[in-house]
Parts: sequence; C-alpha cells; structure tokens
Amino acid sequence: MFTIHTLRSAHGRLQARNHHTKRIPNYGGWWTLVVNQPSGRQSQSQDTKKPIPVPIFPVLQPSPQPVASQNTVMLLGEAIKLPEKPEAPDNCCMSGCVHCVWDLYQEEMEEYQAQKTALRQRFEKAGQPVPKQLVLRKSAAEQVQEEMDPGMRAFLAMEKQMKGS
Repeated sequence: MFTIHTLRSAHGRLQARNHHTKRIPNYGGWWTLVVNQPSGRQSQSQDTKKPIPVPIFPVLQPSPQPVASQNTVMLLGEAIKLPEKPEAPDNCCMSGCVHCVWDLYQEEMEEYQAQKTALRQRFEKAGQPVPKQLVLRKSAAEQVQEEMDPGMRAFLAMEKQMKGS
C-alpha cells in the first residue's frame, strides 16, 4: 500500500511523496532466493519406512584369558612381581655433588640386582626352573656393567682415572 502526501518545497511547488507502509526485508537478493526455495525434505510415505531390529539380550563377548605379565613370574602357582629396573638419571649437573644422582642410581641398581638374585635363589630352592627374566648369563659384576647406562659407565671410568692418578 502506498500513501501519497503532498509537500511544499522550498520554492513553493507541490511535490508528491510516496511513503511505503509495507516493510522491505533486510535480506533482499540472494537470501530471498534461499528462503523462498522449497526445502529438500520430502515427506516419506509409510511404505519406505522399515523397522530397526533391537536386540533383546546383550551380546556377550568372550573374555580374554588372563595372561601372565612380563613383570610377574609364577612359582608353584604364586604370581611373583619382578623388581622394576631403575631408570638412568638424566639430570646430573656433573659438578661432583656429594649426593650425585649417579651414585643414587648405582645404589638402586645394586638393590635391583640383589632382588633378582633373591628371586633366583627362591626358584632354585623350590626346585623349579629359573625364568628367563632371572637367568644369569654372565657374572654379577659383568651383568651390572652391561645393564649400566653408557653415561654412568663413562662417569665411573673417569672417576677411576682420577683416583688412580
């Protein structure tokens, strides 16, 4: 709907001015086309709908058999936890501290070896074969040297050289 108002201009002429009473949408152009487009959803007929089967009883999966961890060994039906090998330190300042992390690591390695030896003796006392994790391949001193971190070996070699000179 349009209404026409007459206005007098500054020169005294009458001018007709149209006022729109209907609001024009702000989303004109492309958005108008999008809004006026029919939606992609089509109503489905009853013939195309299919029931979805719902299981009444839950399907049980077979549970895995318990497997002995590599951190445990069995002795006469008893699971014995193997001692954990200590990790080599990576935070040594190399300043010759009284409580050096390498010295602490060496003590932990000796304790680790003692625990393995005690377990080995326990198997031998029971007359059972010693598990491969506990088998001694070399002498205790050689095994400690083999399991030692290369940085620790170099540090101990340097210490021996300093004490020997």
